[in-house]
Formats: sequence, C-alpha cells, structure tokens
Amino acid sequence: MVKILNTANSEGQFPCLHGIRFLSINWVILLHTYVFQIPMISNTDEVINDNHQWSLILNSFFSVDSFFILSGFLVGYSFFQKAEKTDGRTPWLYFYTHRYVRYDFMQEYLQILLPIL
Repeated sequence: MVKILNTANSEGQFPCLHGIRFLSINWVILLHTYVFQIPMISNTDEVINDNHQWSLILNSFFSVDSFFILSGFLVGYSFFQKAEKTDGRTPWLYFYTHRYVRYDFMQEYLQILLPIL
C-alpha cells in the first residue's frame, strides 16, 4: 500500500502525463455517466440543443484522442531511449514483434473474456 501512495518521481517519469491521464479518465467517466441517463430523459432535443453544458459531453471523443496521444508519446519516448543506448541501431523486427504481441494478446484476451461476461 505504501508503494501505491508514493508520490515521489523517479528518473524518466513525466508527472504532467499523470494530470492529463487523470483529466481524460474523468472525462470518459462523465460521458458514460450521462450516456446511460439519456434514455431516461423525456425530451432529449431540448436538453442537448438548449444546454451548453452538453457540449462538454458531446465532444468527449477528444478524451479518447488524448489517450492515443499519450500512448504515441510514450512509445516514441521509449523507442528513442532504446535507440540512444544502441547508437541508433534499431532492432525493427523486435520492435514490431513486441508491439504486435502486446496488442494481439490483449485482443485475444478480450475476445475470450467478453462472451463469458
């Protein structure tokens, strides 16, 4: 439990990314909270068109884009760190195999898990 609550930054961490991730996940939670309430609203056109607060919810696809930006930044950062250690020689086969195995494993895991749920 002590490790979870530790706020000290280690070398190579970007504390600003934690803030972006926090804001993005809260935006996603806000969207899902309101999306599941839309069927309970009797006149959705009046609520969505006349209320400017809904623009934050209707434009929440940008929160997903921020996760893609974070992912691309961290992949690029780790790639350039590894390239710096190897004097610019990049093991492309290892790089793409590693990316494929990570994404393919998660996809297979979800395909097996989701029908069970």
